[in-house]
Amino acid sequence: IKTPQETNTVKIQVALKPQKAIRLEVSATLGLSVASVLVTPAEIRIALHTQNTFIIGPFHEKTLYPLFKQNI
Repeated sequence: IKTPQETNTVKIQVALKPQKAIRLEVSATLGLSVASVLVTPAEIRIALHTQNTFIIGPFHEKTLYPLFKQNI
């Protein structure tokens, strides 16, 4: 995420397992894998591939703060 004046184009593939989990695969231009996100009723797991960072936390908006740098 950059400033409001800048934009990025990403492709998001979504896989659902009803009542269990949502998985998001985020890729940038030319298919470069940017992030993988797994959301369950109990927790959120985020792997930021370009930063070699893994975030895990409870199913709460504050868990997403490191990713978006703002409250969602």
